[in-house]
Amino acid sequence: MHSLFKLFRFIFLVSFFFISCEDDDYPTIQKETVIVYMVADNDLSDEAFDDINEMEYFFESKAGNLIVYIDSGEEAPRIIKVCPDQSDKIVSKTIITYPEQNSASPTVFRAVIDDIMESYPSESYGLILWSHATGWLPPANNTLKSFGLDENLEMDILNLEEAIPDKTFEYIMFDACLMGSVEVVYQLRYKAPYILASPTEILANGFPYSNIVTSLFDQNESIQQRLENIANEYMDYYMAQSGKYKSASISLIQTNALDELASKTSELLNSYSLQKWEYKQNIAQRLDLLESALAFDFEDFLANNYPDTAVVEVKQQLNNAVLYKEHTEAFLTINQIHKFCGLSCYIPQVEFEKLNNYYQKLSWSKDSGFNLLFAD
Repeated sequence: MHSLFKLFRFIFLVSFFFISCEDDDYPTIQKETVIVYMVADNDLSDEAFDDINEMEYFFESKAGNLIVYIDSGEEAPRIIKVCPDQSDKIVSKTIITYPEQNSASPTVFRAVIDDIMESYPSESYGLILWSHATGWLPPANNTLKSFGLDENLEMDILNLEEAIPDKTFEYIMFDACLMGSVEVVYQLRYKAPYILASPTEILANGFPYSNIVTSLFDQNESIQQRLENIANEYMDYYMAQSGKYKSASISLIQTNALDELASKTSELLNSYSLQKWEYKQNIAQRLDLLESALAFDFEDFLANNYPDTAVVEVKQQLNNAVLYKEHTEAFLTINQIHKFCGLSCYIPQVEFEKLNNYYQKLSWSKDSGFNLLFAD
């Protein structure tokens, strides 16, 4: 897959000029740059522009660089540097304009990230991935989306792993549904020290950028504390809503604890093997609203299928990995959330042969012993 990025880059730059909000001539090395990668060539295009407008309203240019790649379908894909502005219009500077392209392609994703990092050198980077998503699930004819939806094109989570450069980002934040699964965070565990994501769906409003932009660049706080503050602000925003709009969950994951989580889970599953399809699924806490139940609370699944004493070490390591977790009482007033450990998981189901086969390609399946759940 790495050779994919060595292919001839046919993407040419229609415009490439360095213009900051202060119209300086050359980019200087900033302390921090936050990159927002928006795949909005779909039904979320209006929300994308609303979020950019919120960013402009509350962003302070001296804080660092806030760089957005936006593919909305309404205009050519482009990179913009967010500028402070309190109008209801988007006034941020366009830095690079691209021809029409598939923004859910891992090749395009990596090329855009490289262009931004070349244009805006920085001591540290954060990454926000903004679009439709359905966790680890593979792309499948518009019914399932791993990450990103560009018209009817989607990005596989394995391709996303390959596309994200190693040891580059201080954190990855998903403004996208269902990315707080143990399968996703484990697949991306070497890409950033922290991952902030939701184990449930995220409403179209997404993250309240008017509330979190300041926290993104808070020099008085550590990266972990900033992300915890953002998680708090996210939950406060949705807790203040009513009816179906009072729907949210969020988790902050420390990725260096995930290898040990997989190891402890593997010890458990190897010690107490279950016959294929013998495990209890229906009583585990469901966390998705997909047509078929595919995301369950990780800890609740284990608690319902293995002795309490055997699950203790997994729970302890889970607490080391999940630094912050919170949820509303229900999601869209339908799915009551009684159990919530901060990570979802898939429970193999006999009727989903293609999903089961794909699942076994994931790193989590192999390293955690979850592949034993598929065994004859």
